[in-house]
Amino acid sequence: MPSQRDAMRRFWQEHRNQGAEAVINAYAKAEMSGEVERRNNSSKRDPYEYARALLNDGLKKGWLSSAPPAAAIEQTLDDAARKDDHNKAESEHLKSETVSRLLLLHSAVLEELRARGVVRSANNPTGDLAEYLFCLAFGWDQQGNSARAFDAIDGEGCRVQIKGRRIHRRNQSRQLSAIRDLDGFDILAAVLFDDDFRVIRAALVPADVVRAHSSYVEHSNSYRFLLRDQIWELSGVKDVTGTLQSVQAE
Repeated sequence: MPSQRDAMRRFWQEHRNQGAEAVINAYAKAEMSGEVERRNNSSKRDPYEYARALLNDGLKKGWLSSAPPAAAIEQTLDDAARKDDHNKAESEHLKSETVSRLLLLHSAVLEELRARGVVRSANNPTGDLAEYLFCLAFGWDQQGNSARAFDAIDGEGCRVQIKGRRIHRRNQSRQLSAIRDLDGFDILAAVLFDDDFRVIRAALVPADVVRAHSSYVEHSNSYRFLLRDQIWELSGVKDVTGTLQSVQAE
């Protein structure tokens, strides 16, 4: 069985014209198939992370090939330039995607970032999406940040506070974000999303129903409201799930 350095040298010679990522992928697959054995796994890196670190070590120390380190560094710069061109192409491609597809990709990215410890929250961009869907569906006039207690005004002049909650597989809570002023709006427009930001249920809830089913939280000087299934059964509450789902599907 070849040593780790010998294996990396071989993959470098075979794949370097395709870029650094091709070298890394080839080495990682060889390790996973048992073609290359890692002598020390104290770093707990996965095969791709380890291959990347080994490649960087070879480039910096010059053991990767008979070429001088300067040539290896030049090759790496070429790889970086190609990667930058690829990123620009990906960015242009995203512009042609639908909103639903972008949200699906965003969900996958959030999961990966959370797994890597980069982010801790699983809830964004829930609030912005809720406002976007409700205002698009009903033609409401979306308000700026200066309107602290409501987010939109409907065709009859009613003040609408809009809330969204993403029901995540690690957090099934139906608690909406804090309500600061129970008298500052006339209608609560609330929506529940699944992991991939797809609409599960949505409702228009009169302010008096919200007041009757909210509880005061002293330490934050706000009110807590849970969008349980029972809310849809209360008098005055309007189920608008189908309306939002139709808008989201467009």
